[in-house]
Amino acid sequence: MSSLFPQHFSPVNKKFEKIPDADPCASSPCQNGATCAAKATSAKTLYECICPQGFGGINCETRPCDENPCKNNGTCRTTRSLPAFFCECPSEWGGQHCELEVPQTAPLKYGKNVNMVSSGRPDWIEELKRRQIKPKTGKSLT
Repeated sequence: MSSLFPQHFSPVNKKFEKIPDADPCASSPCQNGATCAAKATSAKTLYECICPQGFGGINCETRPCDENPCKNNGTCRTTRSLPAFFCECPSEWGGQHCELEVPQTAPLKYGKNVNMVSSGRPDWIEELKRRQIKPKTGKSLT
C-alpha cells in the first residue's frame, strides 16, 4: 500500500482512504513557472519545486544570479534550497562569493632524473638508456 499522499483507515468503509486536501501542491506554492512535486515522508507529505533555469530558492522565488554575486570570475549556480545559490570559484579563489584569495603552493622540485623516470615520456626514457650507469664490474654496458 504505497501512496504519495497520507492515508488513514476508515472504520466505516473498512479500508484505507486518502486524507482530504493532503496534496501539498494544491496551493501552487512554486513560483515563476516551476513544477511542484509532492514528496511523501513518514511524518507528512511535503513538496519540492523544480525551478526553471535562473531561478532558485525553496519556491523558486528568486533570481539570485542576476546580481552577479560571485567575484573573481566565479560562476553562480542556483539551488532549490537556501541559500538560493552557490559560487563555483576558480582554483585560486574561495569563500561564499569567491572573495578570498587561496594561497598557491609552489610545486615540489625534484632532481632532473626523478622527473625523467616518473614521466614515462619515450624521449626521456631513451635519454636514460644513453646515460646508463656502469655495472659493478667496472665495465661499460656499451
